[in-house]
Amino acid sequence: MKPTTLIPWTLAIVIPVGVLCGGLIAANVKDDKSSDKLSIRGSYMLEYRMLPDGKKVVAPDVIGMMTFTESSRNLNVFWTAGGKTNSISLIAKYTLTDKAYTESSIYYAADFDGKGMTYETAASQGTSAVTSNGGKTQFQFPLHGEPSGEFDKHSLTATKAGAFVDYWKKID
Repeated sequence: MKPTTLIPWTLAIVIPVGVLCGGLIAANVKDDKSSDKLSIRGSYMLEYRMLPDGKKVVAPDVIGMMTFTESSRNLNVFWTAGGKTNSISLIAKYTLTDKAYTESSIYYAADFDGKGMTYETAASQGTSAVTSNGGKTQFQFPLHGEPSGEFDKHSLTATKAGAFVDYWKKID
């Protein structure tokens, strides 16, 4: 091949490879920035509950799953206490910033404290302060008397003072 013919072939290979590599580098830079964004997204399974007396409660006496998408939360928890069954189900929209967690309830159903099943579909909204430190994000769930939550990369610890501490494992 003549040197003049070799140049276009070399450029035909080098330019697409350079564009592809540049795109991959840009994608990685974008991913690095987005990983700095505060996020609690994922699904969490309730592993166990610790009661104030030190008793550890596990399935089938306490079962739960909670999922956070980019803007929605779904919670289902079932437990037994004193021989009675209890449950909570929730659907909500939320926003999370480095300063505040805001939740807007869409649906809430609860059956505990011997009151029978209650349903709430009226819109309600609440906001609580967010703190982040050492890879952990903490805030109080602002509606329905829910516990406070502390999220890290792999788990959620939900604490309702004087009542329980729930340990949730992130499954995705």
